[in-house]
Amino acid sequence: METPIDLSLAQYEKNPSGVLLMDGKEVAHTLQCCHCQAHFISMRGSGKRRAYCTQCKKITCGAHKCDICIPFEEKLDLMDGNLSLNKSKYKDEVLLFGADGTKLI
Repeated sequence: METPIDLSLAQYEKNPSGVLLMDGKEVAHTLQCCHCQAHFISMRGSGKRRAYCTQCKKITCGAHKCDICIPFEEKLDLMDGNLSLNKSKYKDEVLLFGADGTKLI
């Protein structure tokens, strides 16, 4: 069983991507990763690895799959077939991922 998160350590965000509500009360702000769209809560002193993408000029969740800049919209276009890999400006970055889009080679 996971230990409960102490939300009293949740960091206040000036421009949050979302909020966490419990019993109708706002208890934490969330940020959203620009590469995978995951929401996460910044916790003071947690020691969790986060990153900032200098190309997107936004924060990332810190997952290794998000270290390489491939904007989420580009990933969707490639997965939907709306954009061919040869026409993508992120072709070199996409080729570093496995077929499931999550594993780095």
